[in-house]
Amino acid sequence: MDTKELLQLVAEKKVSVDDALLELKKDPFEDLGFAKPDFHRKLRQGVGEVIYGAGKTPDQIAKILESFIKNNQSNILITRMSKEASDYVEKYLEALEVTYFYDETSKVRKNPDFDVIFLIIAVKKICHKKH
Repeated sequence: MDTKELLQLVAEKKVSVDDALLELKKDPFEDLGFAKPDFHRKLRQGVGEVIYGAGKTPDQIAKILESFIKNNQSNILITRMSKEASDYVEKYLEALEVTYFYDETSKVRKNPDFDVIFLIIAVKKICHKKH
């Protein structure tokens, strides 16, 4: 459940303020030994965490994904991932009943239902100075 949903449940008196506070105090990171997924980054920065796949084993990428999924993170972007890692992760995710696909050109694994999120991440904001 994300923060907005939690606050909505408090407003509807379906969750107590104390229970909501306890939920918000949960550690925003999980130390996996090789990575620390940040579950509150989207709340703080407006954009969720990106997994940099280069230099990580296929199993490490899968474990990071599993950590995000179990912490209710739905929009997950993995960049610079090899085809070998992608194939491994795809099988791993199938067991969790999560469907993603791999784009070989960009080396990005993405969920086809959320293509727009990748456009937002990829586009740089251009600032023009007035003369």
